[in-house]
Amino acid sequence: MSPQTSGSGRYNDRAGRAWETACAVALRDYFPNAAPMPRGTPGDLSGTWDISVECTVSPWSRMWAKLRQARDAADVRSLPYAVVWKKRNQEPGMAGSTDPMEGVILMGARNFWQMAARLEAYERAEMDAELEYSRGYRDGARARAIEAAQ
Repeated sequence: MSPQTSGSGRYNDRAGRAWETACAVALRDYFPNAAPMPRGTPGDLSGTWDISVECTVSPWSRMWAKLRQARDAADVRSLPYAVVWKKRNQEPGMAGSTDPMEGVILMGARNFWQMAARLEAYERAEMDAELEYSRGYRDGARARAIEAAQ
């Protein structure tokens, strides 16, 4: 019987599932409902709002295929964004890490710029709302001061 090694059948399945679980646990500070998706469903994590997440322990040479897989899962789930969360594997000249927050998030350029534009629009709307609130507060305080002076 040969030993299980990375990239071979069940070992890779177990390592991938362990990585998905570790990613879900790490995300709970930001997305409290993050959890691994059941096997056979598109995407690897649920509870990540509008983002389809593909968690992987695969080598860099597989990242284009993983991005395509994440995009396909996003399409099936009608989500606008798709990312790959890659584990930092040990490679020549680089230490590996089991901490998901030491991994990397990969996404297509179109996805990135769509997300950045949406965030910018949200921040502008928030700033406008705060400005209107403070303007109304000042105007109200000014009106009360004028009434009190009369």
